[in-house]
Amino acid sequence: LPHLEVKPALIVHSQLSRARDTARIINEALNLPMVEDPDLGEMDAGDWEGQPWEVCSALFEDWVDAPGGETVEQFFTRLKRAKNKILMRDDAPALVVSHGGVLRAFGKFYGLETRPAFRNCHLHEFLPNETTPAFPWDVYHYDHEEELVRARAGIYHGTKY
Repeated sequence: LPHLEVKPALIVHSQLSRARDTARIINEALNLPMVEDPDLGEMDAGDWEGQPWEVCSALFEDWVDAPGGETVEQFFTRLKRAKNKILMRDDAPALVVSHGGVLRAFGKFYGLETRPAFRNCHLHEFLPNETTPAFPWDVYHYDHEEELVRARAGIYHGTKY
């Protein structure tokens, strides 16, 4: 993370083990305070938990309510609460370790097309940009092949960046 323009002051992560474990691994290099926030957890897919993508893909592609699970409205309300808590922190920027569905939901709040831009197991950097009030961030992603490469994420609202 030495390439980030803005350095995180803490790590906020989902309570789910895959996010918590990833946050711990990242924190071995950063040694930052860590905060667990259950509001950052993936959507409760109810009867679709553990099912193949073909069964549950409508959950994140069409935003339908999963039988026996959390409604889309409940999920979005929970994520908005998490986002607000993170943005209202006084101590400094946070590195958030969460889930692909969470990032796609954040895009949905703003009417953005986020697939395939938001990928699992990937670093995305959100920098405030007040000149774009419809979505007040510039988003970058980092790829590492032979060297670390920073590029503007391919999210768009109407027209592609």
